[in-house]
Parts: sequence; structure tokens; C-alpha cells
Amino acid sequence: MEWQSDEDSVLNGFEFLTKDHVSKSSMALVITTYNRKEAVTKTINRINKTLLTQSEFKDRFKLIVVNNGEAINHPSGNGIIVINNENLGGSGGFMRGLIEAGKINDVKHVIFMDDDGSCEVESICRTHAFLLMAKDKNTVVTGCMLF
Repeated sequence: MEWQSDEDSVLNGFEFLTKDHVSKSSMALVITTYNRKEAVTKTINRINKTLLTQSEFKDRFKLIVVNNGEAINHPSGNGIIVINNENLGGSGGFMRGLIEAGKINDVKHVIFMDDDGSCEVESICRTHAFLLMAKDKNTVVTGCMLF
């Protein structure tokens, strides 16, 4: 793709359209926590407010919180699933989240997040859109911070 201008200009945005088939699959966001009630509650509430309750996104995302510690207060519904788990550490918690995500029929991709994760919701949406458009169903986005 090449952009040219005969004078100074500012590109404020653009979009791509396609006639190709786009997957309708959902994405799970998996958070593992251990006794960080304040941090995880703040993250759950933020994702619930900015993503899970928004009409254009609410059916496309599930939030799975694997709680390896004490009980947490959290909103219910809207695709929020809290699993109380024995403390198997971070990797054990993420694995449990992956197993639970695999039980949800339309979930094809997972983002693993810290309990104090603060990436922009737009980054999550764009990652999901990228994966929906990927021609290879095994495409992954890995090793990155989504800011």
C-alpha cells in the first residue's frame, strides 16, 4: 500500500473492507489472580463496562477469571465466568482458564491477561478483528503487550 499527497495532509483514519468470509467466533480473556482482590475487581469492572456490556461487543467476548485465592466480589452475567481454583500458580491458573475457554463452543482464541491488566480495550478488539480475518485458522498473536 502506498500513500501520496501533493500537499501537506493528515490521515485521520481509514478502514479495510472485504468480501471474504469472516469468522464469527468469540474470544476469551483469561485472568489468573491470587489474593489481589482490589486489582482484579478493578480490571473485571473496567472490562465489563467498556467491553462486555457494549452491544457491538457483548456477544463476542467472554471473561474468565481463575481465582487461586480468597473469594472476590464481581459483577455477574455479561459473559463473566469466575472459577475458584486451588492455588496452582500463575501457569496452572492460565491452563485452567484455557481448558474452560475450550468448553465454550464459539471461542476460538484466548488472550491471557494479568489481574492488574490495563491495556486499551481497543487493542483487544483489534486483536480479535485481526484473528477473525486471518486466512490461516492457526494464526496467533504472541509475545506482545497490547497497549
